[in-house]
Amino acid sequence: MTYEAARTFSSWFGLILFMALFIGVVFWAFRPKNKEKLETYGSIPLREDDDERVN
Repeated sequence: MTYEAARTFSSWFGLILFMALFIGVVFWAFRPKNKEKLETYGSIPLREDDDERVN
């Protein structure tokens, strides 16, 4: 395998890997099952310090 072939293979492999990772994260974030949990996490910076913590 030449350097150029290895470079081309690794470029395509990295593109496919990170594309799959991105699609997986987007799918996980927009699942209806996670909606309540993620909305709770989104309000963490707006809470006072004496509020209950999310487990």
